[in-house]
Parts: sequence; C-alpha cells; structure tokens
Amino acid sequence: MAIKEYLLRSFRIKILALVIVPPCLFILSVLVVISVLRVRLSDDVQSVLSEHMNSLYYSLITEYSNEITSNVNLRVKLITNELKILAGTAQTFIDLGEDANRAGEVLQDYSFYHNDFVHNQQQNWSNITRGAADMSLSVWSYQHDHAGNINRVTKTYASTFAALKPLMNAMGRRGAQKGWLYLAGPKAEPFMLVYPWAQMPAIFDEKYKGHNSHNWWDFFFPGMVEEWERWLREHPTEALSSQDMTTITPFYDDAGGTGTMLTFFYPLWTAGRDANSGAVAIDIGVDMLAGIVHSAKVGQSGFAFIMSDEGEGLNLTGEQRDQLGVSDQVACGHGVTRYSTNIFCSTIPEIASLRLPPQDEDYRLYTVAGRDGEYYLAVHEMGRVLRWNGNTTSPARFFVVVALPKSEVFTIQNVIQKEIAGASSSALGMATMAALLIGMLTIMLGIHLVLRCTKQMHLLMRRMDQLGKGDFYSEVPVIVQDDLGKLAQIFNTMTADLAASRAQLQNYATRLEGMVAERTKELDEANKQLADISRKDALTGLYNRRHFDEALPLMWRVAKREGKTLFLIMFDVDHFKQFNDIYGHLAGDECLRRVAALATGCANRPQDIVFRYGGEEFVVLLVGGANDARHVGECIRKAVEDEKIPHAGGCDPWLTISIGIASVHDFSSTSSADLLAQADAALYRSKREGRNCMFESRNGDLVAVKPE
Repeated sequence: MAIKEYLLRSFRIKILALVIVPPCLFILSVLVVISVLRVRLSDDVQSVLSEHMNSLYYSLITEYSNEITSNVNLRVKLITNELKILAGTAQTFIDLGEDANRAGEVLQDYSFYHNDFVHNQQQNWSNITRGAADMSLSVWSYQHDHAGNINRVTKTYASTFAALKPLMNAMGRRGAQKGWLYLAGPKAEPFMLVYPWAQMPAIFDEKYKGHNSHNWWDFFFPGMVEEWERWLREHPTEALSSQDMTTITPFYDDAGGTGTMLTFFYPLWTAGRDANSGAVAIDIGVDMLAGIVHSAKVGQSGFAFIMSDEGEGLNLTGEQRDQLGVSDQVACGHGVTRYSTNIFCSTIPEIASLRLPPQDEDYRLYTVAGRDGEYYLAVHEMGRVLRWNGNTTSPARFFVVVALPKSEVFTIQNVIQKEIAGASSSALGMATMAALLIGMLTIMLGIHLVLRCTKQMHLLMRRMDQLGKGDFYSEVPVIVQDDLGKLAQIFNTMTADLAASRAQLQNYATRLEGMVAERTKELDEANKQLADISRKDALTGLYNRRHFDEALPLMWRVAKREGKTLFLIMFDVDHFKQFNDIYGHLAGDECLRRVAALATGCANRPQDIVFRYGGEEFVVLLVGGANDARHVGECIRKAVEDEKIPHAGGCDPWLTISIGIASVHDFSSTSSADLLAQADAALYRSKREGRNCMFESRNGDLVAVKPE
C-alpha cells in the first residue's frame, strides 16, 4: 500500500512539474527579452531613421530619374529613327537625279501618286486635292507665274517626291504618335509635302499674315538653312555619314491649332553634297513627350519635367511653376510664335542659379530651396542634338528634371517614429498576454501527453480486432516512445509482412489480366491497320478508289436527307506520262504526293474528302454551295500552279492540272454513275480547252469556271 501511494504521489509530482514549470520559465524569459529590446529600440530608432532615410530618398529619386529618362529617350528614338528613314529615302531620290525625275513623271499616271493641283486665284497659292494617300502638297504665290501656273522646277520636285507618299502615309498611320509629317523643298523652291492632308496655306493665312509673299524658310525658320550650309562648309563631306544632323526647334504654337509643338528637322543635300536641298520634319505635340513625364509617379508630391540647357522647361503645370518661381514667356522676332518657361528666370535665387551637370557628366543631384521649402532636384541628361534658336543653330543638351520635396522625407520619418513608439508601448502588454496564452496551451499539452500513455494500448487492441476481420493494411499509430510504442511498431511490421504476401498474390493475378488485355488490344490495333491499308492509297496517304466507292453512297444519302447539293470535283495532272518519261517514276511519285498534299490543304473542311481515283487522277467529294466547290477547285488549281513544279514536257514550264466539276441536287432523277460521267466530261472538256483550267457541268451544259 505504501508503495502504491508513493508511486501515485510520484506520478502527480511529475504531472505538476510537466504542466507548471515550463510555462513559468517561458513567460519569465519572454518578459526579460522584450524589456531589453524595448530599451534598445527607443535608443536606436532616431539615429537609424536619420541615417538611412536620406540615403533611401537619394536612391529613390535616382531611380525615378533613370526610369523617366529611359521612357522619354525611347519615344524620342522612335521619332528620330522614323525621321532618318524618311530622310534617307528622300536623299536617295535626290541622288538619283534625272532617273528619279522620270520615275516621278511616270507615277503621275497613277491616282495614288498623282498631284492634282488646285489653284487659289484670290490668294495665289496651290494645293493638291485630298486623295487616297491623305497628303497635301502646298505651293506658295512666288512659285506661280502671272497666269497662276506653277513653275517647272517646282512641278518637277513635286512629281519626283510624290514617290514618298506610300512611305509617309504608312509612317503617319502606323508609326510613332506625331502631329505633322512633312518634306519641305529647297530654299529656292520650298513646297510642302504634308501628312495628313490639310489646307496648309489657308491655315498659315489665318495665323501668319504675309507668309505667302515671303520665302517659307526665311519666314518661319530664318537662318536654319544657312546654318546647315555653314556646317557643311566647315566640315568635310565624309562627316555627313557620321554626324547626326537632327535639328529641333524651340517650343512654338502650331498654326494648325493642335497646341504647343516641337519640330524635329533632318536636312537634305544636293547630289554633290555642296548645298542644302530642303529637309524632312516631324512635328510632335509637347503633350506627347510631356505626358510621359507627367504620368510618372514621383513619391507622394514630387513631379518631373523636361528642360533644355538654356533653362526652358516643357509643359509645367501652374502649381509646379509657382513652386519653382517661374512663368510662361512668349518669344519675340521673326518665325513661328515660340513659348518657353525658363527655369533660369526663376524668382528663387537658388533655382535661377542652378548649375547643370558638366559636359562630361549626365547626372547630378541637388538640394535647393523652393517656394514651399527645400527640394531634392535630380538633373539627368536625356540627349544632345542641334537646336535652332530663332536665328542660329548650335548643339544643345536636354535634361529630365525630377523634383521631390524634402519635407516628404521628414513627414515619413515622423510617421515611422510615432508608429514605433506606439508599437513599443503596447509590445510588453501584448507579449505578456501571448506568454500567458502559450503557458495555458503548454499545460493543456501536458495533460494531453498523459492521456496518450493510456491511449496506445487501446489503439493496439482495436488494431488486433481489425486484423481478425481481414484488414491487413492498417497500422497502429505510434503515439508514445516507450515499451508500448515499441510493441506497436513490432505489430505493424508483422502485419506489413502479411500484407506484402497478400499483395504478391494479387499482383500476380493482376499481371495475368493485364497480359490478356494487352494481347486483345494488339489484335484490335492490327485489325484497324489492316482496315486502313485496304482504304488508303500507300503512295499519297489519300483514300483510295475502294473507299471512294463506299463513301459516295454514304455522302449521297447525307446530302439527300439534309436537302443539300453534293459536288464531285475530278482533276488529273496534265501530261503526266511525259513527266514520268522525262524525270523518272520516282519524281512522278513525289509529284503525285505533292499534288495530294496541296489538294488536302484546299479541301480542308471536315465534310470535304479527297481521294486518289487512279493513276494521276484525283476526286474530291463535298457537300455545300456551288461557290464552295468552285472555290476548292480553283484553290487546288492555283496551288499546283504556284507550287511551280518544273515540267519540260507540258504546255507550260510548270506542272498544271485540269479540273471538272459536277453536282447533284435532284437525287431522284440522277444516279451516282451520272454524276461521275458528268464530272469526267467536264474534266475532258478542260483538257480540250488547253488544260490548266476548270469546267463545270450545269444542267447538261459544260461551262468554263473563271478564276476568282
């Protein structure tokens, strides 16, 4: 009795120790760790945020700048690539000289290229009517005589460059988004070939009075041609092949009413490369480029814009101009009306005195004072081109500028500090509650482990009952690692051996069944192959004459039941005997295989069937409309003709076929033999009519079927 009480007391002590001591130790450890971490977090958070937030935003604004610059450069690259393609094509016409002039005169006989000039007697200018090319060709008053006729030189230029209409039309419709795409003639004869069509002289009459009596280049872009020719005099001719002569304008108001524009010019040269011969140009709406920049998300309140090395900002919003202390300006003088927002004219000294990256650098990051506080200002070079500034042309740099208020950094830093402080205040309470919860779970786990000790025996006995009932595959779950657990493992091993022996017997029986099923399947496949061999032609893979004789009555009944027309297309290879005699029977076999493949490609509906009728003769059965049969027949004839199989012994240099078509709709008065006879008669009528053609039997008459 004393031993039993001792064992019971000992068991209870073990249970209490297992349930209470581990949770208490765990809770104490968690509280100590949290207290230490809270103190360290409060000491370090300020220094960590201050050290890394600036670095983070420096990296962030650099990434913004790189991404926006890449997107803008991609759009500009698309535009300049189109410009150079058009310039290269136009320069080729100039270099061809008289050959291009004569070709242009020949093209005037075709409506797409024809320059149908209409003369405005009141204003004394001309423009072509709107044609399929959707292009205008404008000629000014000083290029007309007193009777209103365009001078010969201008007309020659106009007809020569009419050959550009397909290219310019395709670029305008399918190329990069743009405003106007045009070619301006040489200064002596400055006509305008423009896509899309517009009454350009009338538009200019309204916006720029007096343009019609002045030279187009001198009026709109004074000095640009002279600057190109000055560059040509100062550089060897060979430099033209390596120098990018893309020239852009300042931002200006488009006469066509499409808004503020930027024009990309590429000059053309005489054949001798001794003078300018006009230029090609693409007008780009400022919104097309500025939209890429404006759509970029820069932090919460930042923004980006494009700027030239002279400080001109592109399409800043009113709020952004206020933040930078700038305003819109309108340029004075000759030429197009030019607009700009100059950063260097800012009323904020630090922005007005901003120094751009040196020539050998393409990126710099500044901290400047704005109207509402300090800004991070990233200036990233996006490209270098020639730039006309109203009188002269000189190299220019363009930049993407990203502005991010510095206050945004401090705002985020303060928010993070408050969040960390709040989290620290509640951390100890949350940790204490978590520790208590985990302690309770631990106690429940201890009780569960005790119960498992007695559950193992119950599981073992239940498994014995299952084995007695024939269950050889279940196992006793081993839930304890003591003697009872080892006993359960031994029992599982014994039942696994019994199950393996039983499984071997079952597998042997299953294999026997599988062998019988496999042999049966092999016999079925062999029978199917024999059936296919009896129905298909071994050379072409098409159905043979035997299957045709089986299929014709079947399709006859289907067409009759559905009230449709049954068509029979019969064709054979022209002069096939001569083909065999010349090229040999192996080539003849290959010829028949190619013809069979082409016929199968044309008769490709599920209800169309192609047969090799015999020798070089083929048959197609199909149900449908008359146009279906004619379309299939013409498709086969044209496919064989286009395959261009050489045939030295035929009427043509290439292999051809002759085709006959017959049909039946009144199945009560026509037999299948009649249908075959009609198709055969139509086929031989095609032979008599010169081959490589198609005849159809219609109500007893043989009618030629013309190619579609």
